[in-house]
Amino acid sequence: MQKLFLFIFLSIVVSLNSIAQVSVKLTLQNNKFKQAFFCSVFGQKLNVITINKFVGDAIQFNSKNNLPKGLYMIFLDDSSKIEIIIDHDSEIILKTKYPQLIDSMDVLKGNENKTYYTFIQYKNSQIKNLNKIIESVKEKLKNKQNAQSLERINFLKGCIAYKIKNYTDSIINIDTNLFISKVVKASLIPNLNLYLLSHPSEKRYNNDIEFLLTHFFDNINFADSLLLKTEFIFNSINYYIKKIALPRNVLGFNYANEFILKKAKANENVYNYVLSLLINLYENTQLEEVYLKLYEDYLVKRPSIVSIEKFAEITKKTEIIKSLKPGTTAPDIIGIDSTGKEITLSSIKSNIILLMLWSSNTKHITETFKQLTEINNKYKEFGIKIFAVSLDTNITKWKIFLTKQPCNWVNVICKQSNSLTGIYNTWSLPSLYMLDSKQKIAAKPINVDYVKKECEKVFKK
Repeated sequence: MQKLFLFIFLSIVVSLNSIAQVSVKLTLQNNKFKQAFFCSVFGQKLNVITINKFVGDAIQFNSKNNLPKGLYMIFLDDSSKIEIIIDHDSEIILKTKYPQLIDSMDVLKGNENKTYYTFIQYKNSQIKNLNKIIESVKEKLKNKQNAQSLERINFLKGCIAYKIKNYTDSIINIDTNLFISKVVKASLIPNLNLYLLSHPSEKRYNNDIEFLLTHFFDNINFADSLLLKTEFIFNSINYYIKKIALPRNVLGFNYANEFILKKAKANENVYNYVLSLLINLYENTQLEEVYLKLYEDYLVKRPSIVSIEKFAEITKKTEIIKSLKPGTTAPDIIGIDSTGKEITLSSIKSNIILLMLWSSNTKHITETFKQLTEINNKYKEFGIKIFAVSLDTNITKWKIFLTKQPCNWVNVICKQSNSLTGIYNTWSLPSLYMLDSKQKIAAKPINVDYVKKECEKVFKK
């Protein structure tokens, strides 16, 4: 009897969060694709449910099983995607043109999806009109930018934000529990002017960034795990860390992470997802202290949110980070230069040594080399020396890069690049270390800009 009751209870729960078989039909004018993928969404990940072929301009997806409510996507081969709301619509018929997928979207059947695309089109048109007006105002006042012109622009932004907010509220007020209501609310970035109108007695903010530092997530309901079945939590956190968080240093990022995780505590599943997301965001950066704090203060308390293998990998990385704290002696490195001569890190004698681990396919490495050349030319008379170690496994590829991007400092290729894997940070390149005259680690710059600023402070040139 208890098992029967449990089965009935679970069936009711599933039915509340699922809809019967769903049919989605898309007509795509100017179609150039042979097939498309129907996917569920979980944060930044798309999980393919089925793959179907186009018949002319049309394609249809029929779910064999009940689909949980959430955001779904039709994914095209060029990475274009069409969003689908699954909640109460059991039959969804869409018609649009390639490549103007959103602007041309016409929802022929499916009330929630019609509401969703009407909202997106309205929002996009308002923002487009605003941008045109702003450009026009800037053009007229380009030679006399002043506080008054900026005030006019901010007023226009406030008016558009107000119109979009009213439109959003008209959808939400129909039923706050509908998935479409949650989606449209989560899509809005809070606006400073609207906030001040509704909170006249609260703290005054000097600018948008100062306001968003505290209120960026006001429209994200972290207590609702259903939002994990969209991109909104992932996108909002990713944007906040990369664009909003201040100051742009270890202190600022630690504060941002704590701020976000406090909000995520409202729901266990959301909290686990957010912690895993933050770990991934910092894993391939030079913000090692931030990564280490996330591990020590949060992840070790709930290691099961990642796989056993992933937890072991993260643990190993944190051990390497801790072994290379300022004050420790940098492990020696043996490399060969472009002439075949063997050079060791320990053979470099100078008051300040900048050690860089890199590879020819490192992102923005050409720009990094140019910046290092500038630093070397400007400060070599003060005793700074650069020791760059390539982790390329192909010597020819390394030499070709140096031919295209010559440098005037010591540049070697590691004889066995994998030998450094368990000693240095080789997972986030370029990896930078500033060493003193005794080859002890003095600092671990997060980027070359940091090196430039430190040199300017120390040498004041």
